[in-house]
Amino acid sequence: MISIGIADDDALVRQTLTDLLSRNDDIVVAWTAKDGQEALDLFHSSEVESRVQAVLVDVQMHKMDGLALAQALLEEKPDIAILILTTFTADSIVDNAMALGVRGFVAKEDGASTLAGAIHQAVAGNHVLSPTTSALIRDQDRLWARGSSHPSEHIQVPTP
Repeated sequence: MISIGIADDDALVRQTLTDLLSRNDDIVVAWTAKDGQEALDLFHSSEVESRVQAVLVDVQMHKMDGLALAQALLEEKPDIAILILTTFTADSIVDNAMALGVRGFVAKEDGASTLAGAIHQAVAGNHVLSPTTSALIRDQDRLWARGSSHPSEHIQVPTP
């Protein structure tokens, strides 16, 4: 059983993700948080800290953003699988997240089976780009290829 946490400032997104992921027999949502600080507090709670293997993190949140949360979690538990949930994949976010040790990116537009598969792959130690985020990055790469050097050209994401 994979135990996860969800940090997103949108209550509907948190509830929808919880409902979708609860349909999987081998994934359980241990907690949800409205911002990075609440997620960190829940992570430190004695009931869930040792059980959580993955955290789905929104990038833009109040009090503590997703990258700051990812950094704090990875400093304490380097083997935790952090997946960024996003509606966009700006180059600076990809670069910074990969440098921190984030295991992957999943678009909020992706389906439930894609999300569950990404969680499994990340917990197994693989780096993951969902089909939607991969397409977004590929499209950005095409724009950069027209004349500028791409700031993330040296990032390599292993195939899950």
